[in-house]
Amino acid sequence: MSIPFVVLDVREDGTVAVTVDGIRLDPEPFAPPWRRSSFGQIIDRATDDRTTPARVEVREADGTTFTDIIAAQRRRAPDPTPDPEKPASRPVFQTVEGDGFVPGEDIAVAVVTGHTDASGTGTARA
Repeated sequence: MSIPFVVLDVREDGTVAVTVDGIRLDPEPFAPPWRRSSFGQIIDRATDDRTTPARVEVREADGTTFTDIIAAQRRRAPDPTPDPEKPASRPVFQTVEGDGFVPGEDIAVAVVTGHTDASGTGTARA
């Protein structure tokens, strides 16, 4: 596969005639004629929004010619969609039963996280 060859002929009045591989490329219907300022639009159309590289030749009205290669733009892969967050689990309450409490009394419930032995002096460290 060869890359497209885009030729822009700039006329004295500033309008531009465009061909791609020898086939005329006109602006959209009812659009004004191509001008030098249309270069970006011309390249986008000729390269399918810059997905392919193109060789570009600009022929000025005074006879000078410029040639360049327009590289295809690198397309970034879209960021992966994050997994939906799992809803927070509801707390599970345990029933603690005991005797000897006064109605309405505040009760402290603790979870044992470890065990240790008291030293010979009766102190303990955990």
